[in-house]
Amino acid sequence: MVDGGREYHVLKVDGKGIAGVFGITPEMEGVPPNWSTIFAVENTDETIAKTKELGGSALMEGMDLPEIGRLAVLEDPTGAVFQVLEPPAA
Repeated sequence: MVDGGREYHVLKVDGKGIAGVFGITPEMEGVPPNWSTIFAVENTDETIAKTKELGGSALMEGMDLPEIGRLAVLEDPTGAVFQVLEPPAA
């Protein structure tokens, strides 16, 4: 469960997480079903700041996902959307 009870599921192959899935809620009106590339980063908040500094934007600021890490959805200056994930501390 994340942010107010929305379910987040990790899809696994041989016990290794390969994708995350959550449902689109009413407050996400206009967001179509989608898949997105996720890049592992050392620090999500620093990556958000650097993205903005370089002309990109945060479509979703950092969000903590218990046992998954800190996730953000970013857009580069050309409009390409991607996600970054800071895994939880070991």
